[in-house]
Amino acid sequence: MTNRFSRRSSFRAAALWAMLPIFVGVVGAQTALVSYKFKFGLATNPTPAGYIRVSPKNLYNPADTAIAGYYGFENWKQNRLGVVDRGGSDTLHRDFITNFDSTKLGVLYNNSPFYFSVNVPEGKYLVRVTMGDPQDTAVTTIQAESRRLLLKDFKTLPGQYVTKVFPVIRRAPLIAGSTKSVGLTALENPKICLDWDEKLSIQFNGKRPCISALEIDQVPNTTGTTIHVSGNSTAMDQEDDPWTCWGQMIPAFFDTNVFINDDATSGLTSSSFIAQGRLSKLCSMMHNGDYLTFEFGHNDSKTAGYRAAFQQNMQYFYDSAVAHGATMVFITPTARNGDNDSATSIDSAAFYTRQEAALLTGSKLIDLNAAVLHLNTAIPNELYCRIAANATLWPDQPATNDGTHFREYGGYELAKWVAYQGMRAAALPVRTNLYDTAGVFNSSAPLNPTATTTPDTLYTYVGTDTTWIWNVSCATDTVLRYASATICSTIVTPTAVRQASALPASVLANSIAVNALSGSVTFSAQEAGKARFIVYSLSGQRLMQKNALVTASQNSMQWEELGRLPQGTYFMVMEINNQSRAKTMFQRM
Repeated sequence: MTNRFSRRSSFRAAALWAMLPIFVGVVGAQTALVSYKFKFGLATNPTPAGYIRVSPKNLYNPADTAIAGYYGFENWKQNRLGVVDRGGSDTLHRDFITNFDSTKLGVLYNNSPFYFSVNVPEGKYLVRVTMGDPQDTAVTTIQAESRRLLLKDFKTLPGQYVTKVFPVIRRAPLIAGSTKSVGLTALENPKICLDWDEKLSIQFNGKRPCISALEIDQVPNTTGTTIHVSGNSTAMDQEDDPWTCWGQMIPAFFDTNVFINDDATSGLTSSSFIAQGRLSKLCSMMHNGDYLTFEFGHNDSKTAGYRAAFQQNMQYFYDSAVAHGATMVFITPTARNGDNDSATSIDSAAFYTRQEAALLTGSKLIDLNAAVLHLNTAIPNELYCRIAANATLWPDQPATNDGTHFREYGGYELAKWVAYQGMRAAALPVRTNLYDTAGVFNSSAPLNPTATTTPDTLYTYVGTDTTWIWNVSCATDTVLRYASATICSTIVTPTAVRQASALPASVLANSIAVNALSGSVTFSAQEAGKARFIVYSLSGQRLMQKNALVTASQNSMQWEELGRLPQGTYFMVMEINNQSRAKTMFQRM
């Protein structure tokens, strides 16, 4: 395959080399690398050697953003934090921080993320997260910065502790080696976006995250391989769910040797990406052996006669990648809902991308457009943000009928296709760094979006311990990060509870007493057997259930989920061997 650069006019080569000072050699000597170790839990508990103890009261104050090493939890999505302390001598694992979802009755762990941030320099980091619960199952999803997926619904069994390592990039607008900065859009204002601010932010979510420790270690900028992503709103790190792109989902599929640097953003053409300094920014962070991906067309094609400029820009991106020893990978633009011809999709932008990629790279093409068309046939309307209004689950979001952008399920499926089918078809060596190097993706039979095995984090509780259903309507996700008047009241640990009933000193029959603050349930059981403890609202709505085996001598259990109930009055029923044995009323203050 002829390389087009060899047959372009000589002035193109001269222009490229004239601009190379912008791109080449701009990464100067790296300063001393930073490293932090944080232990999450109760402020009063002993701290393992070398760790900094952090409790929910350690908040990140926006007024202190210039302090290097400053850290704390953020009031980013109206989250609530809670501490569970199991006791014992294991100071690293005995206590941990988890999330409350106290705003919704009957919905447990439903998209209630909490965020921890540390002011660190721009660069590459290995983030180590230690998770698990000595006494119960934990299910954790972890994201970085603006919802870059690192880990999806990872489960640990009672008494199992796991430390996972994730490669993350923290970037700043300033372009290294110059006085220029990336021209951020309104959506990228650091007050409402985590991708371009002064700190590294880690988000914890999932059905039941139990996070006991976090370590952040900066590594040299030349560490590993980086995939630099250029594109528009179909590839970017979307700040607010349910909007999700393949570019922010794909980090979860690679091992710790691959970093993802996604500079795509909403509304850009391939020309405005260059004009805003974003290609210069990517090149300033690029090293030999890296990859540069190009996924444009949605906005380019809105201009009449765009083809010539579009193809010229593809050449320019290709030349920039080659100048830095990086592999250029072209990706056809995602298809819109309703498209049915890959040759004409996005006003032929997909066709032009295929054509130019064949001239420039031969086989370095990922045909995402064709994949989306194929997926749309297998699961019509499931990929996109087509969301019904729901005042209970999503009070701030009207009905959305977006046939261009993808919801979390769609972004995840597209990322999986890119990783396991697109990169294999393009024969990219980086595919050997996938966690599952033998993994395949069948676009004719993708994951069922309503299956209970869906590897995603938005779930609704439907009445048993094991049935969790994908919630298509998503959940409240309002940005209130800089509401300083409410920051201390929205991230709190409950401090009071009043008992509505108490266990008498002399127990003559079955009875229950509840302390929602400590998550303790004290009871008497007159026989051994399979027990169920069920919490109801006063209207009779069944809210949560815990199963247990009880004996006549056992008299207590821990159930910290009780602390996630909103303030109010409830009653609990104890059933043994499928028979109701006791009932008590309690209050959550």
